[in-house]
Amino acid sequence: MAYPLSDIGPSSKPSVTDDGTIIVYVDADNTLQGILIDWQTGEVEQITVSSEQIWRNVAISKDGNKIAAVTVDNDHFIYVYDFIIEEWGEFELYNPTYTEGVETGDVVFADVLEWDHSGEYLAYDAFSEINTTTGIIEYWDIGFIRVWDNGAANFGDGYIEKLFSGLPENTSVADPSFSKNSPYIMAFDFFDEYDDAYFVLAANYETGDVGEIFENIDLGYPNYSVDDTKLIFDAYDNQDNSVIAITSLAADKITPVGNPTIFISDTNGAFWGVWFANGDRVLVSANEPISDETLAVFPNPAMSTLHLSLEDTSDSEVSVKVSDMLGRVLQQATLPVGADNNASLQVGNLPAGQYVVSALINGEWRAARVIKTP
Repeated sequence: MAYPLSDIGPSSKPSVTDDGTIIVYVDADNTLQGILIDWQTGEVEQITVSSEQIWRNVAISKDGNKIAAVTVDNDHFIYVYDFIIEEWGEFELYNPTYTEGVETGDVVFADVLEWDHSGEYLAYDAFSEINTTTGIIEYWDIGFIRVWDNGAANFGDGYIEKLFSGLPENTSVADPSFSKNSPYIMAFDFFDEYDDAYFVLAANYETGDVGEIFENIDLGYPNYSVDDTKLIFDAYDNQDNSVIAITSLAADKITPVGNPTIFISDTNGAFWGVWFANGDRVLVSANEPISDETLAVFPNPAMSTLHLSLEDTSDSEVSVKVSDMLGRVLQQATLPVGADNNASLQVGNLPAGQYVVSALINGEWRAARVIKTP
């Protein structure tokens, strides 16, 4: 049984802080609405975050200090407001080409937004068009944009990286949703316009592994449970009623276990599920190692120096190689391991883009996907 928190309905998927105390969404009048929850008293308060009737989608950062939003103008900008400095920042979207100094300006507009665990990066999906000699190619893809700098306590430089550097023709990805505990794992929708096929997928974008969660008949808007052992998503029952489905996940968090079942159904349809909990926890910083399952590296993205965390080895040196996304080895080195069990790798000579860094640790190669900034 579902119990409403507000009589002001959403026209966008709600976004919730990590401690479960603030929910934000866009209502039917295109204003930004908020719900404040006091879990000790059970008191629920409805507030208007912005009365301007211009908004189409919104997301709140895990700590509740920032919101990101897009407007009904369907332009190629994301707008970020910080409640601490009380200022708006404006970020123009582009599609990187991984050639230094070159970018393409074919982004039409962004839609779904979600903050990463550090509060510096925003995941988003965007609709793009490319004019070719044979016509216009249209597609959706997922990007990450640096909208905040924790060190400077101010807006970021707007650097953009893509989840996939290239997609097959007639295919798109959209609706990104981070794992609750592993910031390098994400679930999303994949759809093939040629075959009219929809899939809920999940990816570990450090290792490049992708798992198929469920073949759907429409967009799933997936969301992880608070312990990452389950995934919920939009689906349909045998009578074509919209429901929220649930499936269990393997330890890798990208592989389903068993068949999905109906989690929430309603006579008016259930959709846009968001799984959250109340309570405080320590969130990962952008300058901390972000992987506990493979090679841990930081900072990521990196500009010139990349640190490898090697706490589980007693070796005095480590063999390291850097490969591009096609598997071509571009750099190899044997690095000394310091007293802090870290090794430092210089990557300043590499062009901006995505790479896989591999290290031979205790006779086993471990890998991490790394973003190299200009």
